[in-house]
Amino acid sequence: MRYHELGRTGLQTSIVGLGTGGKSVLGQRRGHSEQESHRVVFKALDLGINLFDTSPVYIDSEAILGRALQAGGVTHRVIISTKVVPYILVDGTAEVISADDVVASVEMSLRRLHRDTLDIVHLHAVLPEVYEDVMKRLYPTLVRLREQGKIQFIGISEQARADADQTVASRAARSELFDVIMLRYNLFHQGADRRVFPVTTDKGTGVMSMCPVDPPITRPDELRTWLEGLKGIGKLTDEALSPTDPVQCWIEHGTSALASAGMRFAASQPAIDVVITGTANVDHLEHNVQTALNCSLSPNDVAAVRRIYSSLDEGRL
Repeated sequence: MRYHELGRTGLQTSIVGLGTGGKSVLGQRRGHSEQESHRVVFKALDLGINLFDTSPVYIDSEAILGRALQAGGVTHRVIISTKVVPYILVDGTAEVISADDVVASVEMSLRRLHRDTLDIVHLHAVLPEVYEDVMKRLYPTLVRLREQGKIQFIGISEQARADADQTVASRAARSELFDVIMLRYNLFHQGADRRVFPVTTDKGTGVMSMCPVDPPITRPDELRTWLEGLKGIGKLTDEALSPTDPVQCWIEHGTSALASAGMRFAASQPAIDVVITGTANVDHLEHNVQTALNCSLSPNDVAAVRRIYSSLDEGRL
């Protein structure tokens, strides 16, 4: 494993972190037992992963992760990134929670994770329409919790599908109020290269990358159909899916090649400190880690992917 500093935090993090959300939610949506979920956490530790990303809304992931780390005797020797969901949806409208709710959420996370301090607490999946209200009403509470020693660093994560142009991540980066930003970045969602990374790099803000391999990226036929449709309406040039497009080659080689390319592409971006991978399978986890560490994309492939796909601003695949 390789480690480096997460922005200006001083935290030395593994370049790959284990996420406990995603499609499987650490195996919970696939009927896995807690012991099976623990094995994924233990495998991550064996591979040198020291950053674990979780959330109170990932079913029971916080509690399962906390018990696994406690069983492994490493509760206080790893870096925990968790979240506060700053709003609830009422008839489709986002309503910002109270400061007391933020305190209650953090206290619950501390108990579930068996910690005295949470390393990073993100305002989770913040929508553009509530950003100002969240900053005004809730951010000061996180500052107070930091002063009390209950959290170390304050982060924010974007709602990628509802904020395709990354309004929240861009505003958060410019504000300099956040130590860490979590955002979506992958082969077909490269907007952060121009919207966010120039600022985070200049300011020393830590960056965690989520969704390096969105599910459709691992479905070759579906991916090809989507890209052909974009070509048909002029959102991609004729070079897409041509012999000079590495994506065409990866599609031909199937799911594994596409997933590997997605991990390698995210890990190749110098502005990203940690690439989060979520899985309920120990072999899949090991493959993702080894891919990110040892299988760099060629400069020609990186250049081609950026040339062909960097203009896409799709909220979803």
